[in-house]
Amino acid sequence: MQARPQLNGNSHDDFAAAYVSLTDAMRAIEAASSTLSANVLHGRNYQHLSTDACIDDKRRIYTALQDAYRAIGSIASEIVDAIDTTEQ
Repeated sequence: MQARPQLNGNSHDDFAAAYVSLTDAMRAIEAASSTLSANVLHGRNYQHLSTDACIDDKRRIYTALQDAYRAIGSIASEIVDAIDTTEQ
């Protein structure tokens, strides 16, 4: 990210608020993953299908959630770098 806090732009606090929002999103992904694991993706909901269907769904969904988590984490890291760069 090339954006930096500026006197006539956004402040460090604005960047920090964006960071907090991103970390909130990461926690929401963790909570969603936990809820999915304990409820929706439980084997009892696949009784009408083979075991492979449950495993395939878990792999696909957990991969998507991990990808989203990593992407958001990467952006959060860039925001920290942008704040750190301007405070030096």
